[in-house]
Amino acid sequence: MKQHKQELINYTKEVWQPYYKEELSENDAVEIIDNMTAFMNLLIKWKKAKKEKESCKISDNR
Repeated sequence: MKQHKQELINYTKEVWQPYYKEELSENDAVEIIDNMTAFMNLLIKWKKAKKEKESCKISDNR
């Protein structure tokens, strides 16, 4: 598990480093991972809410 986490941190640093002037630390990479995970979870939540809303519209029209 630790190896996979370290690989994700290293990959994140590699992908995001071109967007930063200073070298990214491991803590920076963990913060990026956390922020991107939260953002994706928010998008999923919005998509579910939209589907539920559309489902209610369909039910109301019957």
